[in-house]
Amino acid sequence: MPYRYEVRLSGSGGQGLILAGIILAEAAGIYDGKYVCQSQSYGPEARGGASKSEVIISDEEIDYPKAIKPDVLLAMNQSSCDLYFFDLKPNGLLIVDSTFVKQTPTTKVVALPFTSVARKELGKEMVANVVALGSLVFLSGAVSLKSLEAALDGRAQPPGDEPWCPPREDYTTGRNVVTPMRILVTNDDGIYAKGIEVLFLALAADHEVLVVAPETEQSAVGHAITFLDPLRVREVKRNGAFFGYAVNGTPADCVKLAIRELMRPLPDMVISGINMGANVGENVIYSGTVSAATEAAMLGFPSIALSINAYPATDYSGPLRYVPDLLRRLEYRRLPKGVSLNVNFPHCSAEEIRGFKITRQGHLKYAETYDRRIDPRNRVYYWLCSQTAEHDPGEDTDSYAISERYIAITPIHYDLKHYPTLALLAEWMNEV
Repeated sequence: MPYRYEVRLSGSGGQGLILAGIILAEAAGIYDGKYVCQSQSYGPEARGGASKSEVIISDEEIDYPKAIKPDVLLAMNQSSCDLYFFDLKPNGLLIVDSTFVKQTPTTKVVALPFTSVARKELGKEMVANVVALGSLVFLSGAVSLKSLEAALDGRAQPPGDEPWCPPREDYTTGRNVVTPMRILVTNDDGIYAKGIEVLFLALAADHEVLVVAPETEQSAVGHAITFLDPLRVREVKRNGAFFGYAVNGTPADCVKLAIRELMRPLPDMVISGINMGANVGENVIYSGTVSAATEAAMLGFPSIALSINAYPATDYSGPLRYVPDLLRRLEYRRLPKGVSLNVNFPHCSAEEIRGFKITRQGHLKYAETYDRRIDPRNRVYYWLCSQTAEHDPGEDTDSYAISERYIAITPIHYDLKHYPTLALLAEWMNEV
C-alpha cells in the first residue's frame, strides 16, 4: 500500500499558515525527495474565521491533492480546532497552540504555547508559525529536521550590497528572512487580468494575501467611488481554488470596502497592480491603479501602485523578482502620512533591469483625437484616440527611468494644492 501522509495547518489569517505549509512542502519535496502537494484556503480568513493550509506527502505520485483524513492537525486558534478536529484520523495527532486554544474535544492532544514562546523568547509573535512547524515535525516525523532546517535556510534573504532596512534573523539559522505581512491586492484591469495573478504569485509564498478587485476592467476611472448604486461582492476562483473577491465597482471602491468590511485583521500594506501600461506623468491623474494606492494612503495604510511599460505585457519576470525585494527594503521604513509609491517597471527581462531609481513625476504631451463613428441605428458615437507625442526629457523623471530599463519609484500625495499660488492669490486679493 503506498505511503500517503496528510498534514493540515489551521488558524486565522495573519498567523503565517500559508508560508508554513509551503516551507513544509519544500522540506518534503526538495530535501526529502518525496512527492508532495500543497494547497491553501484564502476565503475564510477575510471573514474572521478559520483558514488552512494542507500538505500531502507521498512516496508515489499523488492522485488527489486535498487532505481527506489528516494524520496531523495543527490548530493555532480555538475556532480552527473546533472546525477541523472531526476530520482527523482516529489515531491522528492533534497539536494546538495553548495560547489561544483553551478547550479541546479530546484528551489526546499536544498543547504547546507557540505564540507565547514566540513573543516572550524570540520577541516576535509573527514567528509562532515557525515555532509550531518545528514542533510538528519533531512530534510527527512528517519530514526530517535536517530537511526542515534546509527549507528554512533556503528562504533566508541573502545579504545585499545596499541594505535599506535593519537585518532580521531567523532564530534557527541566524540568517536574514522575510517577515510575513497581510497584504491587500487590487488593480484597475479587473480581477481576471494577468497582472494581478502575477502579483499574487510574487507575494503569496511569503505573505498572507487577499485580492479584492473590480469584476471588470476599470482603466482610467481615476479616483471615482460608487454611492448611487449598491456594491456587490462575489468570490472568484482560479484553477479551482479561491483567488479573491470581485466587486462591481472602481479600484477605490475595492480598497474602501476591503478595509471597512472584508479584511480582518486589517492589512499591513495595500498593493495595486500590476497595471498593463506605464502610469507616468499626467497618467497618474487618470489611473485607477494609482488611485487605489492613493485611497489606501488616505485611509492611513502603506501603499504601492505597480505598473509595467507595455500593453499587452508579455514578460513579468521583472516584477516577480523585484517586488519581493522592494517590500523587504520598505519593511522597516514608514512613509510620510498620505504618501504612496508609484512604481513603474520597464518591459524587459529581470536580468536586463538596471536597478531602482527614485524619480519625479514627469510630463507627457498627448496628441489626442476622437474617432467619429455611426452605429447600426444611425446614432453618432466617439472613440478617444490617444497617442503619446512627447515625453519629458528630464533624466530624473519616471518616463526617462523606465526607458533606460530602471524601475522608477515616485512618491506621490493626494494633496493637490499648488503652494506657490497661495501667496500669489493672497497678493491679488489684497490689491486695492
